[in-house]
Amino acid sequence: MSLKKNNSGAIWLKTPDAVTACGVSRDTLRRRRMEGFFVEGTHYLRTSPGRSGWYLWNVEKVLEVLGNWRAPQANGVTK
Repeated sequence: MSLKKNNSGAIWLKTPDAVTACGVSRDTLRRRRMEGFFVEGTHYLRTSPGRSGWYLWNVEKVLEVLGNWRAPQANGVTK
């Protein structure tokens, strides 16, 4: 696992390591990012604008969002 720390001490992991640390799938991270739950610069960084770039994930911030996220219920109301 390759840990990256910034000046604030946040741990940023590449996607394969972040999915292990967060206990979710790569698809879950991608879906939550596409749905707007994760904010670029806070929850993730892109190392390059092209397709060959990596996503780096702030594990602590991602876990905060995942801990507060609730699945929608059948009637459209979230618990």
